[in-house]
Amino acid sequence: MTLRTTARPGVSARRFLSDERGNVILFFGLALVPLIAVGGAALDYARGAKAREQLRVAVDAAALAAAQKIGGSYAQRRSAALGALEANLATSPLESLNVWVTDFTAPDGQGVRIVAEGLLPTTLMKLIGQPKMDIGSTAEAVAGGAGAAEIALVLDNTGSMINDMPALKTAASNFVNTVFASGSTSVKMSVVPYVATVNVGTSFPMSALELTGQSTYHAGLYRGRWVSGIQYWDGCNPYPSSTTTTTTTTTTTPTTPTTPTDPGTPIGGDKTGALDPASDLSPYADRARAFARAMFGVSRAAAQSVTANSVDPIVTTPYTIPPPYATTGVAPYNDPGPAITVQVPIGYAPTQYCYLTNPTTISHFDLLNRMPGARWKGCVEARPAPYDTTDDPPLPSDSSTHFVPYFAPDERDTPIGEPQFANNYLNDTHASWVGVAKPLGWSPFDGLSNIMKYDNVNTPTIVETPPSTKGPNFACPDALLRLTNVKADILTKINSLSYWSGGGTISSEGLAWGWRTISPNAPFAQGAPYGGTGKKYIVLMTDGINSLVENRPSGSTELLSEYTAYGYLNQAVRMSDYPVTFPKAETFLNTRMNEVCANAKAKGISIFTILFRETNTTIADLLKQCASTPAQALKASDAASLNAAFSNIAAQLNTLRLSK
Repeated sequence: MTLRTTARPGVSARRFLSDERGNVILFFGLALVPLIAVGGAALDYARGAKAREQLRVAVDAAALAAAQKIGGSYAQRRSAALGALEANLATSPLESLNVWVTDFTAPDGQGVRIVAEGLLPTTLMKLIGQPKMDIGSTAEAVAGGAGAAEIALVLDNTGSMINDMPALKTAASNFVNTVFASGSTSVKMSVVPYVATVNVGTSFPMSALELTGQSTYHAGLYRGRWVSGIQYWDGCNPYPSSTTTTTTTTTTTPTTPTTPTDPGTPIGGDKTGALDPASDLSPYADRARAFARAMFGVSRAAAQSVTANSVDPIVTTPYTIPPPYATTGVAPYNDPGPAITVQVPIGYAPTQYCYLTNPTTISHFDLLNRMPGARWKGCVEARPAPYDTTDDPPLPSDSSTHFVPYFAPDERDTPIGEPQFANNYLNDTHASWVGVAKPLGWSPFDGLSNIMKYDNVNTPTIVETPPSTKGPNFACPDALLRLTNVKADILTKINSLSYWSGGGTISSEGLAWGWRTISPNAPFAQGAPYGGTGKKYIVLMTDGINSLVENRPSGSTELLSEYTAYGYLNQAVRMSDYPVTFPKAETFLNTRMNEVCANAKAKGISIFTILFRETNTTIADLLKQCASTPAQALKASDAASLNAAFSNIAAQLNTLRLSK
């Protein structure tokens, strides 16, 4: 490859040699030639030394620039080298610069050799027959690799990445190629895609899963929820004006917090379907979805069968409500009436005499196993605090340290033609109770929170292909790749990623699972011990604000948000206190992200962050705080700068040095 610069004209001595105005002048001119030659040589040699030093600096810079592209193509290395040379030689007097860029292998890594040779036009030395000087320089740079390192690539795959997944794949792949360029097997990587939850894969250790329904928030939508009342409450008064009872019954008083009429609006951009012009997610399209049953995954035998039976036959027992709770059924329902006997399904519990509630122990796997064609895809829910932001291992003695299998509930049916809930995939009525929807003596079961609809007969509408999903694995992304030193597997995983609409963005979950993949602790236990000679890194790329997606058709406040690793927004015990609002939830999620960053860094993990396209100052400041140093917090506004950000991180990880 040849670079050509414009040569500067030399000084002509022609007028001195043609002057014939007398012998004195002629003799003086003849005597001046050797003097000029001697002085010109000194001047030209000084110019040559300056040009040679300028070329040396430029060639060193070119070698380092090319070495940063080790792992990419030869064309990329050559382009980087020539770009550095042109930038550093813009004022050089050299002309006809010839450049050679070659690869070589050093004992400690891969290298690039740059040889540059040019011509420097002389000024007065041409009078003695030397019109040009040869100027050359050689430099070699070696990329010694990242050494012994474990790197978790945590990549935002939410719906707002709809147009940027190709750019992310290219940038992340270039990063992998660069870091692995030395051929060292001491580098290991994991890949953790995330949305509002993380898919740990169906090969996740079953011993680390919480299957008993005992964890604090397990099946929070269902546990203990009122699902029915006795005869629409007309024949039963849980709070009579006078109480004279002959029956001793242990009761609990459920509380129903008041949901605010205005929970605000989420500020994130990961809407369900609206980002995907090819999808049809209008409120009227849900019932037109084709059935797509998943025929593989975790065995149905994995369930522990700890949930009360909801599959026929439903066994019930008589339950008698005595006066004064049993009333005449006439408003104000304070007049005692004859005792009422109703049937209670085994496992359900009457409370306050008049209400029927779901059992307090419900396993997500049990509910999955009671839907034909359903299976667990591999997503998990956030652990209760503080374990949601730590790498503490699952302890047999503490269910809160285990991981609850993700289960997005079937949401309420609405009449055809009316706005639909985001994830309505199952008939709300038990198959044997069609038209009745209740056991004897009770009002129809609540369509959202009852578990009787999971009856092994109702067939769910399941869509698990990206970007828009439906079913118990709603908005569950691609599975993570565990720590490995096989570059091909890492590149394959990156290039197979998709974007997933719905749920929102919860970066704390992505960070926590990135950390766990390089941790020495269970559930993976693949990372080297803390404090060893190897280094541990997390590289987080996100284009979004920690936020949820609305799910309130016709203004409904029943759920407020779509389902996430923290459940629904209206399950405020998980994300905020009452009254629940989207801004409070976003503050909570930012706090969890800040905490997981601090916890990981306290274990010696170095964190890099890349904020892509997003300009919100809150998330920008949060990512700066999350990064281990200011130089490790990068921003990117387009595909080119995203690639540059990953290259920057690769250069910081790799040890680049000039070897010659």
